[in-house]
Amino acid sequence: MIGNGYGPDDAANLRAIAEAAETHGCRAEFASPAAVPGLAPQVRAHEALWLPDEASVDPTILVEALTAVLHANPRCRWLNTTVSTVNERGEHLAVGAADGSSVLAAHLVLAAGAGTTGLLAPELAEQVGAPPLRSGRGVSLLARVPFSLPTAVRTPNRGFACGSHMVPRGDGTIYLGATNRLSTEPDYGQPPTLDEVATLIHDASAELNTDLRSAGLIEVRVGHRPVTLDHLPLFGRTRHPMIHLATGTYRCGVLLAPRAAAIVADGITAPSSTSTHPFSPQRTMDLPALDDLIDGASRGLVDMLCQPGGSLPPGTQELLERFLAAALHEIAAGSSTRAVAMRRLWQRAPMAECLPLLLDAAGRIR
Repeated sequence: MIGNGYGPDDAANLRAIAEAAETHGCRAEFASPAAVPGLAPQVRAHEALWLPDEASVDPTILVEALTAVLHANPRCRWLNTTVSTVNERGEHLAVGAADGSSVLAAHLVLAAGAGTTGLLAPELAEQVGAPPLRSGRGVSLLARVPFSLPTAVRTPNRGFACGSHMVPRGDGTIYLGATNRLSTEPDYGQPPTLDEVATLIHDASAELNTDLRSAGLIEVRVGHRPVTLDHLPLFGRTRHPMIHLATGTYRCGVLLAPRAAAIVADGITAPSSTSTHPFSPQRTMDLPALDDLIDGASRGLVDMLCQPGGSLPPGTQELLERFLAAALHEIAAGSSTRAVAMRRLWQRAPMAECLPLLLDAAGRIR
């Protein structure tokens, strides 16, 4: 974990990560950035945190292995199609597929990311009463690099995104990630944009290794991270006794998968055991007011605008934070077309990641 961001946040985040690791019995050692294999950034790294017990997993291989296990299980039936509708049919749920087939189920677990509740018939969705889901669109890539990378190297999350990270995949190949742009209505068919790819490569080359510029591009990927308005996942029984959710994991889907499975299983076998769980789809969400969030997240806007290697005159970071916050407050409180559009956007996604969208809307709308 490398600290080379503008401002004090990286140092504070590294220490918070170290404390969390030690609290859970994992080793955390501060080291010189010069000792980090594969790190050769343009932006000087001021600190490094070594987490010897941290591992990485290739989700592609994991999903392939899981698919093979399910195919081999005689109690599992694999349908190579996509779900299009979910309706009630008597005492069962009828799951309609794109190929025209259907399946009846006594219990249904929906784990289709940000599009999960969109599969339900309107009257069924009303019964389920699930909190809204939004999407954090992320672009990543696979590349063959001209340097050795024995272990993952990354920066802390910043600027409403995931930080830069490169993860070894073997044979000189790395996974490079990732952007994070909030979407209230995700388009799953939209390919990666040149801006997303350029941002990814620019940030990683500046923060991690300048030789990434000469890496061979293998594949560009687009993912949609399902996220709730309070950033906690949706696991377990809904208000409809036969429908269960396993989504809203944001950036932590692989890490939370075992926990999701346990909570969903408990919700089926012991229905009352999960209703008060903090991840319950039946929970009440306490959401911040727009004014409070603008005040608390304006620093993230500065981090986003100040690209890797960028610098501001001493003392002006706080001035820019206050200026951006004051401008957004002023616009959002008005009656102009711009103000109405910003408030409407905020109502759809009252969360910190919405601030870049508000800033963009304030600049685009006349």
